[in-house]
Amino acid sequence: MKSTVSFLFTLLLFVALDVSKSSAQDWTKTSAPPYRWFSVASSADGNKLAAVRGYTNVYTSTDAGKTWVNHTVATVWCQAVAMSADGNTLVVVSWKGGPIFISSDFGESWKQTSAPGKYWSSVTCSADGSKMLAAASDSDDQYLYISIDSGSTWNKTGPPGHWNDVAASANGERLFATSRSGLYRSVDFGATWEKVSDFSQFWGAISSSADGSKLAAIGGINVFTSNDSGATWVPSLTENSDWTAISSSADGTKLLAVSGHGLLYTSMDSGLSWQPNAVPGGEAEQWRAVASSADGGKLIAASARNSDGALWTMERGIAPILGITSLTGKPELSWTVSSADFLLEVKSELDADWVEITPNLTTNIGNLKYEVRLPSSDRNMFFRLRKR
Repeated sequence: MKSTVSFLFTLLLFVALDVSKSSAQDWTKTSAPPYRWFSVASSADGNKLAAVRGYTNVYTSTDAGKTWVNHTVATVWCQAVAMSADGNTLVVVSWKGGPIFISSDFGESWKQTSAPGKYWSSVTCSADGSKMLAAASDSDDQYLYISIDSGSTWNKTGPPGHWNDVAASANGERLFATSRSGLYRSVDFGATWEKVSDFSQFWGAISSSADGSKLAAIGGINVFTSNDSGATWVPSLTENSDWTAISSSADGTKLLAVSGHGLLYTSMDSGLSWQPNAVPGGEAEQWRAVASSADGGKLIAASARNSDGALWTMERGIAPILGITSLTGKPELSWTVSSADFLLEVKSELDADWVEITPNLTTNIGNLKYEVRLPSSDRNMFFRLRKR
């Protein structure tokens, strides 16, 4: 069986990707009202989106931004929003000394947590929504606050600092926070923190891959990347600008960075190279926030241009990479949660027809991948994903 699995793996690298070829689509302005948008969040598949505009409203979409629904969150002035991988859990922080609110039904109802009223700057959560990290920027209480019980209780964590942004790995074990004086990380669910940046500069937005190993962050007027959980950093995007936001796919290879002066850049290779994106009228957009689906196939960018900002989306063809491992002789297939609909097909001979199979899919919340355990077989099997 060992030789069979090895043979399977070799062939899977060849046949796994059977998708219709498609180039990147244009950015499209959504039907969301023209406001100064402050923050956006996306589910793993990119279909569920949330956006806040600095008032008491949270807007949600279940169709990747085509239509939007307005929800009122008590009287809190919403500064930032975070979302679980399935989109059901939302957490919102205020920027006018308000509390933290959470929703477990995608914004239909809201509950005030026990977190103190602060001037919050940012919030993030684990993929399952059970672990949350919020950054406070009060002049007298500049601490991070953490919850490990889905927002029921909150505790101070980390050193004091004027915090700007926070990010988390999918399981919430690795946490990252940026401030005016440095960049910090925790590798033990927020129990301890260490400063990891070597540059004395203003650190702004930060994003993380699902496993917390690949990071991208705004430092000064450049974008920096790290491939070792923040231990070392290298300049990546040196097109000097007032970069305001950055997002990452689950594997950390697909990045989106925006500036307050209309620049919008994407990378498909973990920041080794960047491509400018053309957005109709984009030079006038004051980009404030971005978010990405797990595979990087669906993107959203928010503009805070006076009272005439907009939410823009883009969909591009991302072919999922089908991997295989063997545990106790049973092959296990996996691929990143996709923003498009793919079928899993199998055949036992090269000249045979492909047959669709519908195995029991499980989602690995730690790396945002679908996983399929297959029964043992003494025959060579070929698998592929085909776009529906």
